[in-house]
Amino acid sequence: MIGCSGTVDEDSAEPVLPFCEKMEDANSSVIDLGGGSASSGSVVGRVITDESQDLHDPQWVGFLDYTIDNTDVGGTQQQGETQQDGSFVEVLGAGHWKFKISATQAGYSCSNEVEFLVEAENTTQICVDVNCI
Repeated sequence: MIGCSGTVDEDSAEPVLPFCEKMEDANSSVIDLGGGSASSGSVVGRVITDESQDLHDPQWVGFLDYTIDNTDVGGTQQQGETQQDGSFVEVLGAGHWKFKISATQAGYSCSNEVEFLVEAENTTQICVDVNCI
């Protein structure tokens, strides 16, 4: 069960790392049961980088401005800023959404867009590569 910290893979009996702790999780999402309300879901996200040995290096992932757009109906764009470790939390209506970052970090141009689904009464975990060039 990817996305749940402290779980064990039943086939191998090995502990499963929390979601977004390796680059293989980048630009993907998982949905966990619980969270949100009858018409909305919780979104717990993290921006990571391979520009540093530390995937959560604040120099690369901290305090990035982002936008989130509903791709089903449009409407008002959500705006926010990542925490120092690249994490962010939002409550969004059920539907399809697009997360976008565009910034200059450590002298590099960084941008990415990731689409994800939000389900009512559930939590979506999203992992985004800061994607600097």
